[in-house]
Amino acid sequence: MEDLLYGKVLALYQLQHTEEAANALQEAIEFLPLVAKELTKKQHRRPRNMMAGYVTHGGADQAYSYWQEQGQHWKNTAGAIDFVKEHLRGSES
Repeated sequence: MEDLLYGKVLALYQLQHTEEAANALQEAIEFLPLVAKELTKKQHRRPRNMMAGYVTHGGADQAYSYWQEQGQHWKNTAGAIDFVKEHLRGSES
């Protein structure tokens, strides 16, 4: 699920469809907020409760797994992580 939700955001952002990307990101943050928080971290630490082959839906382990698998794509897309930071701050207000 996180691959689809956040992958859509990244694809739209890369295509410079920022309004659509912002809408998709808001939906993704509402559904899986820890993924957005993990994307914006400076350091990514493996959660203690992580078990090989399992993830907790909506959990820190799911967010960390997403970062491990897809984080490089976010880092390689100029401005993408800052885009998430900006919208994450707005959703916490």
